[in-house]
Amino acid sequence: MSEANKAVVRRIVEEVWNGKKHDMIDKFYAADFVNVDPSSPEVKNLEQFKQWVAVMNAGFPDEQVTIVDMVAEGDKVAKQWSAKATHTGEFMGIPPTNKKADMFGITIYRIFDGKVKECVWSYDTYGFMVQLGVIPSE
Repeated sequence: MSEANKAVVRRIVEEVWNGKKHDMIDKFYAADFVNVDPSSPEVKNLEQFKQWVAVMNAGFPDEQVTIVDMVAEGDKVAKQWSAKATHTGEFMGIPPTNKKADMFGITIYRIFDGKVKECVWSYDTYGFMVQLGVIPSE
């Protein structure tokens, strides 16, 4: 089960995030999906998550996510990841800065019957915004 769940997470990174195949979200995420993201608390369910992915891809169309490490136990997969992107489109009302930025984080997926039921996110939003020049570094 753990290896199968890790394979689901790998495919999400390859197809949804790096491949920009938004139509694959329904294949990998359950209809009753729950999203827990302190940086985007308004993104709670599947439809809101789809919109959030589209907003991210519009603001950072070249974003590439790399899996640094994964650990799986039971129905959970913890993924340590990094992402590199260039801010070439509007993002959350912020006009393009054309700056490159890196982000690092951890996402914990809960998977049931091959579909993601829940994601819990933790990543460095502050550092990301500093790199874009949106927040002063000091």
